Amino acid sequence: MLLGFAVLLCYLRFPGRTLRQDEQPPAAMLAFIAEQLALEPANFGDYAERDQTRREHLAEIQTLVGYRIFNRTIYREMSAWLLPTALATEKGSALAAVALEELRHRRVMVPPIPVIERLCVINSQ
Repeated sequence: MLLGFAVLLCYLRFPGRTLRQDEQPPAAMLAFIAEQLALEPANFGDYAERDQTRREHLAEIQTLVGYRIFNRTIYREMSAWLLPTALATEKGSALAAVALEELRHRRVMVPPIPVIERLCVINSQ
């Protein structure tokens, strides 16, 4: 359980999103985190089988660390915040990178990529 919790926390820190149900983290990442906790990476297999535990841990992390779920209010805030950057660049990838970095800074769980793309397209028009 501790290893799974730590992996979730790391995923939220970077890349800023949640670990999806049945998703396995990269082996090197898992080994690194397990080593820090003096655990076996193989222990993660049991954790990934129970989605309810993952959801409970995400809720606990939200409470303890202050991560928020991306919602309409945050979408509007980010849209307004991105506008000056969108006016200064023609590169959608640069705008998306800035948006992702700001979401991480604000401790907002990164939404699926299509949402980020839509946010960037609206601001670059």
